[in-house]
Amino acid sequence: MALKPEPWLAEVLNRSILVTGAPRSGTTLLGNLLHSCEGVEYVFEPKTVLPLLALMDSLDEANWRVLFETTLVAEAMMDRVAGRTMNFNTFDDTYFGRVKVMRDEKNARLGHSWSAAEAQGVCAQRVLVWKSPEAGIWAKDLKRLYPGMRVVAIWRSQNEVVRSMMVKGWFAGSKEARWFHQDGDMPFWWHRRRGEGWRKCWIDLDERQKAATLWSSVWGGLGEGIYVVLYSALCGKPQEVFSSLCAFLGLAPGPMTPGLLSVVRRRFNDATK
Repeated sequence: MALKPEPWLAEVLNRSILVTGAPRSGTTLLGNLLHSCEGVEYVFEPKTVLPLLALMDSLDEANWRVLFETTLVAEAMMDRVAGRTMNFNTFDDTYFGRVKVMRDEKNARLGHSWSAAEAQGVCAQRVLVWKSPEAGIWAKDLKRLYPGMRVVAIWRSQNEVVRSMMVKGWFAGSKEARWFHQDGDMPFWWHRRRGEGWRKCWIDLDERQKAATLWSSVWGGLGEGIYVVLYSALCGKPQEVFSSLCAFLGLAPGPMTPGLLSVVRRRFNDATK
């Protein structure tokens, strides 16, 4: 059975921005900065997207696109526009009030009941920024399906990323389960990118080797035509680096952007003292 696509969903994705890079590279920092820009609607690490990407080669392309576009745009983006999934947890890195003027956004989003047509109209006028580190493994495929999609990847050295993953214990004991898909014995992305013969290899890798493999797998899938932000440069000269990125993407900083950049600079200065 062929599912019927809605063209406007593909149009939104075709001008969207994927923020990616190896986990623990600063993708959350970069995503928050872009979320603070005018006219941006932000989706943070959509959970259903990763299993869908893992199924890209298994499903009919037209049906896969309908599922992917519906999940990311018709569900995630539209619900944020209508104020149904705003993050009000002040302790969370993606707290809405950290990047947007809360009073204005509450009035705009929570002041009335939204129809689907109204939410769709707003989505068509805004830029979708979605952040997913592991989605970078499929960046080349996504660019083929949505040629207008911009991919922004933040680069942090492999040694620094591996060290951070080790400190967090990402591949230690039960925590490693977060990287497994339905097979239960290897990460959801492993079979496609590494092949069947690598199954036992993954199991035999130690924590450090697994972290390094994840880093290299993300960067190996990005392909050409991406905008690379250096983590060290963003932390050292946040205003200059982010201004260049905004110029490339055609985005304008919002009221909360300067404050976010000042925090980045201050933390960097404190860390280097």
